[in-house]
Amino acid sequence: MRSEYRIRRILVLIALLVWAPALLLAKVTGNISGTVRDAQGAVVPGVTVTAKETLTGVEQTLQTDSVGFYNFPALAVGVYELNFQKSGFTAYQEQNLKIDVDTALRVDVVLQVGGVTQEISVTAAAAQVNTETTQTGEVVESPR
Repeated sequence: MRSEYRIRRILVLIALLVWAPALLLAKVTGNISGTVRDAQGAVVPGVTVTAKETLTGVEQTLQTDSVGFYNFPALAVGVYELNFQKSGFTAYQEQNLKIDVDTALRVDVVLQVGGVTQEISVTAAAAQVNTETTQTGEVVESPR
């Protein structure tokens, strides 16, 4: 009986040693990918896509490739929001995207053409004014 018990213990130990690395390397992430197109159906390259985990605030940012494709291959488990931005298009946001273990979400987006905005900043030096006296004056030199 004792030898049978030892054999079982050895077999369990061997099984744990064989399967432990696979369990440790198990995929505990998910991914979100998709294609960005305009209202006419043409792909939009160069769109800035940001994935933000809503609880922690951790962000990952990338740009769509030449065929409008983006992919976040290893997102931690959580709830995400995606933001899409490109000059000349209205910004777009997708919320409440839940990533569980080994989740693969496909989020295809259609961006609407928007107005181009410009921001101009002007910086000027203020004139120096003497606020202590009301006297004004100027030194005039005499010609020689």
